[in-house]
Amino acid sequence: MAKRICSRPDCDRVSNCKGLCRKHYKAMRRAQGYKDPQRDKQCKECNTKFKGRHDQNYCSPRCRAFDSNRARIPKKKAPPAPKQPREKSCTWCKVKFAAIPHQVKIYCSPRCSELTGAYLASEREKRENREPRPTGCRNCGGVRRSTATYCDGCARIFKRQARARARKVARERGKEWASLTSHRSRARNCGVEYQSITPRDIYERDGWICGICSLPVDPQPKFPNLMSASLDHIIPMVKGGGHEPGNVQCAHLMCNSLKGDR
Repeated sequence: MAKRICSRPDCDRVSNCKGLCRKHYKAMRRAQGYKDPQRDKQCKECNTKFKGRHDQNYCSPRCRAFDSNRARIPKKKAPPAPKQPREKSCTWCKVKFAAIPHQVKIYCSPRCSELTGAYLASEREKRENREPRPTGCRNCGGVRRSTATYCDGCARIFKRQARARARKVARERGKEWASLTSHRSRARNCGVEYQSITPRDIYERDGWICGICSLPVDPQPKFPNLMSASLDHIIPMVKGGGHEPGNVQCAHLMCNSLKGDR
């Protein structure tokens, strides 16, 4: 439905009442001497009943001023609630006691404080009477640096011994892995096929029998013993034989060395 427009010329506002917009309707009422009727009201400040307009909330300007000034006065803050005691544990005897929050109190009684002070004093005395640490080398007693444990000579000897032990352990534990890596590099250099092989599987497949001299191989001897077990290539890698299960056999280290690349 189309909206009705004010009937006054040159006015395009929406009609509100009697064909006029809100502005022209109020102007017409003012020209006719219209006054807003008085109603029974109650003052917001002093609760006095009075006759007033629909938008009048106070019985007098004095009450209106009092109400507006009251909003500007800051409200009084409520007093803080008393701090409730909480449970703490004594630092010395571990007995629980009541203490006020944020109070620096770590002992349940003066006796615990005295006992703690006596204990700390005894510990301090022990530290003062403790024998100084030796300033020399722990091995020979010679001059050493402040950040070191041994002198330079002893440190070199111990490092040399540690390296020797490490080499021995690596030689014993990593022989099979070293042989595998050497076989891989040899196969790559010779341009032949390579397959990952565990030497012990080949030894057990051949029944610990040497493929060159046909004598039994003792599993106990270790490299570099001449009678220890080794992996022999039937067709050497330099002659085109690959590193694969069908081209390897169990052999004595001495037999394998004497055979060479033949």
